Amino acid sequence: MNETAFLLKVHSGPVKRELTTLLQQDIAIYLPNQFNGQYDPYFGLPIALVEIIDGGDTDNTVVVQKELGDTPFQVGSAGLHGCTIVTIVSDKAAYMGHFWEIPSWPSTTREFNERVLNFFSGSGQFGIGPGLNPALFTANDNTRVYIMTPPSTIKTALGNQNVPVAVWKYVRLNYHNPSEEALANTNQRGIALFQFDPNAFGMGNRGWRILYEEMQFLSTDPTPGPDSENGIPPLPPLADNAE
Repeated sequence: MNETAFLLKVHSGPVKRELTTLLQQDIAIYLPNQFNGQYDPYFGLPIALVEIIDGGDTDNTVVVQKELGDTPFQVGSAGLHGCTIVTIVSDKAAYMGHFWEIPSWPSTTREFNERVLNFFSGSGQFGIGPGLNPALFTANDNTRVYIMTPPSTIKTALGNQNVPVAVWKYVRLNYHNPSEEALANTNQRGIALFQFDPNAFGMGNRGWRILYEEMQFLSTDPTPGPDSENGIPPLPPLADNAE
């Protein structure tokens, strides 16, 4: 499928189709389009996980928590080059957060707690969005955790329940290298997206899809196994992407 044909397919209107795995060769077009003004009209404009003030990004943590209802939506972030994305999804709700590499990770204990951990424990967070509501994400609600780059403290916030976790380790673009910086938002690299469809499979059967670069996770997938916590094996190269 050539690029023009694919764009026409995406932008011909909110035509209902079954929520499936995207073809690998289409991801490099579809993902950046969601953030370049050519978003899929069925899901609408993505809810942003970056705060913009006076035309520039702030370093605030941004999280979104949405209960899964009757309206399709998508949440995500582009231009990731060292930050961490955490997506927690259950049969009831989705919780997605963007945690900046600096100052969140190599910071003081207080900053790390306020910018990262406290969003999952619900106390004293620094950033935008609510703390995780654990009542929406129990093991009985088919809760799963998908992380783009590896922290290891999310299960504690979920009460150490036996909740499956999958980690996608991406290779960041080097923004100090002009040729790599120029790749930002031109393909799938550095993009994370969650999509919810209330009628994913017809007859009111709901479903969701997570895209971490070229790696895809669907609500119909088996739950991630124990080895997934150590990193999902890389796919065959889509272009020049992550391992």
